[in-house]
Amino acid sequence: MMRLFRLFKLTRCSKAASRYRHAFVIAREELVFFGCAALIVLYLAAVGIHHFECEAQPDSMWWAMVTLTTVSYGDVYSITMGGRLFTSVVLLLGLGFVAVPTGLLAEALPRAREQEKKLEEEEEALAASKAAAEASEEK
Repeated sequence: MMRLFRLFKLTRCSKAASRYRHAFVIAREELVFFGCAALIVLYLAAVGIHHFECEAQPDSMWWAMVTLTTVSYGDVYSITMGGRLFTSVVLLLGLGFVAVPTGLLAEALPRAREQEKKLEEEEEALAASKAAAEASEEK
């Protein structure tokens, strides 16, 4: 029961969650484009490793997924020289697949914070002008 009440503490983070949501909206087009490019590279990596190691890697899509995401469980690995060279290239691409979305969101977060501050300032100015208008009407 007490764990359930801990969930209510998350409401304090709602401002940060909305900022992240806004950052995703800011970087949405780039993230969608990058996601589509990632799917294409995933497919090409699976086709490439199937070409180099058809017998050694029967599940080439799984190999491509764990290699591109740099997880590399160790259950599948390249045996042939061509496969190892191809794996090296795919691993370098995989590092970019982690770094690019991270950079996009890191760039979008300050813009989201600026827009949030600007909105708060506008709301404060609007509240102050309403208060001044009400005070002048009372006189």
